[in-house]
Amino acid sequence: MDSAKFIDIVSASRLEPLQDGVLLLIDLDDFEMINETYGYKKGDFVLQLLVARLAYRFPKHRIGKADGSAFLMFADIDSADKEELAADILGTITEPIYIKSDKVMLTASIGIAEVASVMTTEQSLIAAKVALSDTKKSRRGTFLVSSADAVRSRKRTVQLKRAFYESDLEKQFYLVYQPQIDIKTGLITGAEALLRWQHPVFGLIPPSEFIPIAEGTRFIERIGRHVLYEACLQCKAWCDETGKRLTIAVNISPWQVIQPDFFEEVVQTLADTELDASLLEIELTEHVAFEEEERIVERLKSLQALGVNIALDDFGMGYSSLQTLSRLPVQQLKIPRELIASSHNSKTKRAVIETIVLLGKRLGKTIVAEGIENEEEAALVRSLGCDRFQGYLFHKPLRAESWRELLTS
Repeated sequence: MDSAKFIDIVSASRLEPLQDGVLLLIDLDDFEMINETYGYKKGDFVLQLLVARLAYRFPKHRIGKADGSAFLMFADIDSADKEELAADILGTITEPIYIKSDKVMLTASIGIAEVASVMTTEQSLIAAKVALSDTKKSRRGTFLVSSADAVRSRKRTVQLKRAFYESDLEKQFYLVYQPQIDIKTGLITGAEALLRWQHPVFGLIPPSEFIPIAEGTRFIERIGRHVLYEACLQCKAWCDETGKRLTIAVNISPWQVIQPDFFEEVVQTLADTELDASLLEIELTEHVAFEEEERIVERLKSLQALGVNIALDDFGMGYSSLQTLSRLPVQQLKIPRELIASSHNSKTKRAVIETIVLLGKRLGKTIVAEGIENEEEAALVRSLGCDRFQGYLFHKPLRAESWRELLTS
């Protein structure tokens, strides 16, 4: 929904000027199904009926029709009463509507913004829109009150999306590499490549912030190709310099895997960098299994046939880990920091880690413990039978130029 259009609609509905109160943006859930089932004429009839019903039930509040299946309501009430009002509105909307002999049940989601005299109409509308968007993402059929933090977060997301397309990939993005250690020998077996973004205005932006935003755009494919190539190239250089067979782990987004040319892209990268396929480890999260599963499994098996290793990252953090493990052709399980942290002081965490290790060993998987930060955690995963670990106990992620001394020491 366009904010400028909202303002025009509000003005036309005599919601201007707004005094102190509450602005509610109400949107019917999945209303397109009504239009598709009964036609747009009947759909318009339902919308008109709902406007009349809301106006009758809430005569003290001003109601305006927004675009699509959305409504605006301005309520001159105390802020403390806003949630009770929203619940009453949802209850009113869920009352059945009859189209001919069919009983139609509707639900709605509501974004709520508090209105103050110091705020512009546009600010109030944007805040309500952000709250509505967030409640539709988390749980439809409910309401959410806007917050300054949510509005700032949405603004930040818009800024970063624009920054993606204006960025110089070669200059602003770079890789750091965290060593992976053989638990028995203490020797470096390879590294995990981790992407960093140093923006000239926003500074260092953490991957936890920019990767989810990138996954919502086509920019994730561009980043993914860059990371895969640079990581493989660096691994080949280390192997040539040291004469050792070092592995390189690269995180791959689910959106990359579902691209039709993903297999060919990996094969071409290995050819261009001359890296032995068996030294490449592709790390996936279990969420990759939910999209185009059959094709994904087929592509992963093809890569596996070339010698590429597949790792399941953050194993044990999702609700379908076992199901994912049974479907995807993986050789490695990575236990996340969230389970490792303070595990030496937690019987529950220790039991979970022990179960993962036993399961992995029974299935012939390599087990890697991530985020090891102290000797107690290292001793625990060693005693439970993990094969490798990585974390700040051994070393923080380093730029490639800092690895020469590490590899030769």
